[in-house]
Amino acid sequence: MQQANINCPRCGAALVVQNTDNEAFKRVACPQCGTPLRVKFKKEEALSDGGATQLGNPQGPDMPQSAAMPMTAGCLMLSDKPPIPLHEGINTVGRHTPTSQATCQLPVSDQYLSRFHAIIEATRLPSGQFEVTIRNDRNKNATIVNGTVLQPGDIVVLTPGTVIQMGYTVMCYQA
Repeated sequence: MQQANINCPRCGAALVVQNTDNEAFKRVACPQCGTPLRVKFKKEEALSDGGATQLGNPQGPDMPQSAAMPMTAGCLMLSDKPPIPLHEGINTVGRHTPTSQATCQLPVSDQYLSRFHAIIEATRLPSGQFEVTIRNDRNKNATIVNGTVLQPGDIVVLTPGTVIQMGYTVMCYQA
């Protein structure tokens, strides 16, 4: 039986992923935080036991070398900072603080950027491409997309090069 013992890159949960359909990779969601993951397998080894994802406790040096990679749907680019990846599903964007639980924490000290400022949602279309949208979350200050202030209930589709301002922090979306 082929299986991969991995840790969720977002929450650190240990997962045991089983490959029952002899796939080159398997897409699963972390049962603890819901992060979509892609787990690589060697195609030539066939399995036959259901493919269920389970919480586990992988230990020891004989752990398979399979890698868990969240499916990225682009990134937020801030000047002179590393790109902030966006993953398939809901990405809560906010200021990095010790108490922030935002999934995309921006490494800035902008006090006008809320800890839960906006939600960027990436949905995979049947074509395999992503539709990426932004909406306000629990912010006290405006979210501005290409010069237009988002009003409550507004949802805007992001395209490569879209300029987003949250507080005084300006970033650019890239696919």
